Amino acid sequence: MPTQLRVLSDPVEEMSGIGDRPVILFLDAGTGKGGASRSLYYLIAALDRTRWEPHVLLLAGNPLVAWYDSLGVSVTPLPGIPRFRPGERKNPIAFAHFVWRMRHYPAVLKAARKALAGRAGLLHANHENLALTCRWLAAQLKRPWVCHIRTTLVDTWFARRIYRFILRRADRVVFISDGVAAHFEKLCGIQAGKHCRTVFNAYRPEADPVEPLNLRGDPDRQKLRVLTLSNITPNRGIDRQLDVAAVLKKRGITDILLVVCGGPQHRSLKPNAEPGYYEQILTRVEEEELGAVIEFTGHVHPPERALVACDVLMKLGRENVPWGRDLIEAMTFGLPIVTLGTFETVVENGVNGFIDAEFDTNRVVGHLLRLRDDENLRQTMAVANQRKAERMFAPEASAAAIESIYDELR
Repeated sequence: MPTQLRVLSDPVEEMSGIGDRPVILFLDAGTGKGGASRSLYYLIAALDRTRWEPHVLLLAGNPLVAWYDSLGVSVTPLPGIPRFRPGERKNPIAFAHFVWRMRHYPAVLKAARKALAGRAGLLHANHENLALTCRWLAAQLKRPWVCHIRTTLVDTWFARRIYRFILRRADRVVFISDGVAAHFEKLCGIQAGKHCRTVFNAYRPEADPVEPLNLRGDPDRQKLRVLTLSNITPNRGIDRQLDVAAVLKKRGITDILLVVCGGPQHRSLKPNAEPGYYEQILTRVEEEELGAVIEFTGHVHPPERALVACDVLMKLGRENVPWGRDLIEAMTFGLPIVTLGTFETVVENGVNGFIDAEFDTNRVVGHLLRLRDDENLRQTMAVANQRKAERMFAPEASAAAIESIYDELR
């Protein structure tokens, strides 16, 4: 379980007599395994709870319930929370699914009213996929609301409408990086405005050591273990990992192991359905005999087990997003980064990792070989990453920035 930040020794006893604290009602429709849910946990853990009373509405079965219990933070598990996130295609179908999920809205509204209990406070949507639901809740409860923008939507008619809806309707908008803010403005076609802020995600690893993930092969013969923390989807570029693995195999490089920690995000339940992306990946590994240079572990919880077992983090997604929970955690653990993109706010090329504007298999392999062969470079990048992570992702700084937004809405 992660380090508890600003946790009172006896939350009930020490907080008695301050029941007039404003309630911050957080909405989280994640599974608890992704970066958005974990980022919310670290934010709440660092909040000054002598001033604010957090309450989290989340999905039943979310494993972070136990984490919140350890903090003394109230949670309400729900069977469903309506959410809508535009994708690259099939958006009318996705919106129809959202309408179907609205059958859960009365339960969400009831839980929100009970949590607020007529007290002052506000709502905080932990992801843009909750913007519609949070806006309706805020209107019915007559409370201001904050929307956290955590991803970069593919440019579609639906994406532009959702972003403009958030820009117009949310009382405050929070971006997790300058790149996310720039993408938001581009799709909106309007400058974000003074009510929009960039606040980096918070993270601090647990104080006690974690048991490293047990990986295949002999670690003494593998000079470099290269980690990818990602769901197995096309936009995350897992097929590009196979391209890299194929070059390593062709060159006879046996002392670099690629490790992919994550599972398929969507799998067809229809009988005799065409093989999905995940199945195509596994088939290619078998047909090209890449098993010796790449290992798929499935979802790993907590991800720190994978981080302490590996030497480098590689992110080769198709979106221009050289940031995110995987990079934050890897930097904190001192892993050099190999990634793609055009924003160097988080990863500075040659300083704490390597970042290329476009994907080139041989160039990526070259970065890995350089990191394998130059221990001093790995150590220099490790120190640079740890220092930068402490400066950018310190939970206290992130919480203070968010609290200043809450103060504006009181």
